[in-house]
Amino acid sequence: MINEPSSDELELMFHDVINDSLPNGSEIFKQLITYLPDNFTPNRILLVVSNDENIVNDVLNNFPKSQIHIVDFDQNILNILQQIFKAKTNIYYHLKEIDNLDFDENSFEMVIAFDLLRYVHEKLSLYRQVYDLLKSNGVFLFSDITIDIFRIYDKEIQNLIQKSPNIIPFEIELKSWAFNNYIDCHKPLDWHFKHLRLARFKMIDVVHKNLLWSVLISTKPEVLFNYNSDALLGKKMISHNNIFRLYDFQAKTLNILKDFLPKIHHRDQGNNYWVFAQLLIKIRLNLESLNDLILKLIEDVRYKVTINVIYRSIIDDIINILYLHSFIDINDIEQKTLKNEIDILERDFIDAIITIVKSECAENEEHNLDNSFNLEEQLEQIQKDYSSLFDIPSGKIKNNRLLRSTSNPILISNLKQTNKLIGESAKIERIKMAGFATHEMLLQIFKYFSQFQHFSGQTHRITLSELSIDFPYYEKTFILIVNTAHLIVQLLDIEYKESYLNELDNELRAFLETEPN
Repeated sequence: MINEPSSDELELMFHDVINDSLPNGSEIFKQLITYLPDNFTPNRILLVVSNDENIVNDVLNNFPKSQIHIVDFDQNILNILQQIFKAKTNIYYHLKEIDNLDFDENSFEMVIAFDLLRYVHEKLSLYRQVYDLLKSNGVFLFSDITIDIFRIYDKEIQNLIQKSPNIIPFEIELKSWAFNNYIDCHKPLDWHFKHLRLARFKMIDVVHKNLLWSVLISTKPEVLFNYNSDALLGKKMISHNNIFRLYDFQAKTLNILKDFLPKIHHRDQGNNYWVFAQLLIKIRLNLESLNDLILKLIEDVRYKVTINVIYRSIIDDIINILYLHSFIDINDIEQKTLKNEIDILERDFIDAIITIVKSECAENEEHNLDNSFNLEEQLEQIQKDYSSLFDIPSGKIKNNRLLRSTSNPILISNLKQTNKLIGESAKIERIKMAGFATHEMLLQIFKYFSQFQHFSGQTHRITLSELSIDFPYYEKTFILIVNTAHLIVQLLDIEYKESYLNELDNELRAFLETEPN
């Protein structure tokens, strides 16, 4: 009869497998020295390790004059190390959680973390902490399990089975145990590269790699000039954590949009609802751009000029979504009234295209650049491509009254019939009439972000001011994004919509409950 191993025995077996494949500290340090800058002599080193005296010895041997600060979350381990190295006066011991390294900023030239990072779930947060702890050109060296999890366990469990044939009947249980105990902490190697960059590290490289483990090295770049600290002396800037907070929520919202937008793309949009999907896609693209820019605020607040213009574009898209939504006719399958309003908004675009074509033709004639350019042919092609916008006999663009000739009279009864560009204020007034409670918020945010589209003395002063002025507008924008996503998901009846809506709501609630410093 085969004796079933207990869960504790299984845990010990699997730990043996992991420990057998741990990177050898002495080997790693030999390789590491070749990657360090010449004459690299750190004054202070932060060492985050498990109970491994060999790692401490390697650090002491390579940097004998450095102050070494050892961190562990287990007082017993610290006591053991303290006993082993009691003769060393340059070692300091700290009882701290691994993911809460509350030392002074810019206080270490090197941070080393071996083995323990596999227990840290919020690795990006830890990377950001380490970045703040390091001085310019400081080095971060760490090891972690980085390969694809299923291949790891399939391979290692097979090795374990070969060593211990009596546990073959319990292979499934062992896999389940391994999966449940470790999956949350493992990340692929490319994930580490991406998130080290997000934490602002540079010169990221792999020092060592084996089946389970990778050892990575990265450097905190030297910032020659930080506009926020060097040029805005005396200004109270918003903390880095709040910028990270904004980035993280943007990234989560973006991931949700990326997830369900392909489902919209493949749906039949024959009732002119395609416009809502396209506007939401535009919001998603703008969010992608924002996430590429937002961390630049840490060193230069002036990037908010570009960031806020992109936010303005998002607000403009939300205004258009709500404005067009107010023309949905529940009794009309074809949604003619909605189509007519889309045409009216598109007419302004066509007006601009015609102006560009005429200007290009005039420029070519003035400079004799291109005699093949035929203005009449170009205008005819525009009329052909957008035939629903033109009065064919006259060749002129239809006015609003003509474009709305087939609209539901009730839905357009309160509209002012004008052929001028429909501005955002008029759209927001329509949104108010349609019963959307966000009209005041829309107007306020749109006006604020619009200041960054042009230069004036007051805009310049706002640009140079602290970021805390902008954060309430960022938060309100995300309330509107989430509410708009709700509206569109419900309108298009996307499969699994409840899970998307709940996830968006939960993330928004968590974001708003974390107040900026």
